[in-house]
Amino acid sequence: MKCLSCGKNFDGEKYYCICPKCGTYNKPEDKTSQTSPEADFIYEEPQAEADREDAVKSPDVDITKTAASVPDAQETREKKAKRNLLILIVIFLALSFLFTIVKNIVVGYLGTDNYKASHREDVTEVAVSKGKVGQAYTVEKDYGRTLTVASAEVLAEADTVEGLPKGQRLIAVRLESNQVDSIDYDSYENAPVDDFYISYDGSFRSEVGTYQFDKGGYDDLIGNRQSISPYDFMGSGAHAGYVFFFVPKEAENIAFFYSIADTDSGEIQKYVSVPLHLDVTE
Repeated sequence: MKCLSCGKNFDGEKYYCICPKCGTYNKPEDKTSQTSPEADFIYEEPQAEADREDAVKSPDVDITKTAASVPDAQETREKKAKRNLLILIVIFLALSFLFTIVKNIVVGYLGTDNYKASHREDVTEVAVSKGKVGQAYTVEKDYGRTLTVASAEVLAEADTVEGLPKGQRLIAVRLESNQVDSIDYDSYENAPVDDFYISYDGSFRSEVGTYQFDKGGYDDLIGNRQSISPYDFMGSGAHAGYVFFFVPKEAENIAFFYSIADTDSGEIQKYVSVPLHLDVTE
């Protein structure tokens, strides 16, 4: 053994690895750990291409099954979307049908409550002439057709007839037209009178069709009063009839309105307002 400190060679077993010259303890070498440099290198054969692919191959997955499941999921989503759309369409149609029924019931009795919103602009943009009850007003000059608001009466006070709208008075307005022999139903393209409605406190309401009373069993309330429409003013001869309205019992400043239209184009030329003083029918 050679001393690592002073370099003296000595018998390590004899002197127990202690240098007799300098007294330095020298750790004996581990012969079992001594290997040749070649022993530290382990040679491996190059891995074949197929082996490397196997080494990095992903876990077993059924690709065909997975690919098939994607269209199935998409098809399911499309079917669900179509079903939801169909349900929405059915709901919309049902609500529209219900709204139409309710609207027809309300309009049938009360007239068009939103008449003010839909026709107020026409009233303010077109001239309004004042008329009087019993006064014949010329609605068409070429043939001399006139319209007269002959009378107005209350057929039923509010809440006196079961089944009629609560808080509403039933009003009948009698209209008359003069005798005109020189015209027939081919003389006018459009009726000289366009529509009838009632005005009260700045609100407007359209007439109530008599079929509503017939259907409701109120024939005795209407009696022998025949209805009249704008089309009656297109024919020759004299015509007379009634238009009916519901107005709130507290309504004031009640007036009957009708529009005069051009018989060629049908455009409204002006309105005529006739204030009403209502009498109760006994």
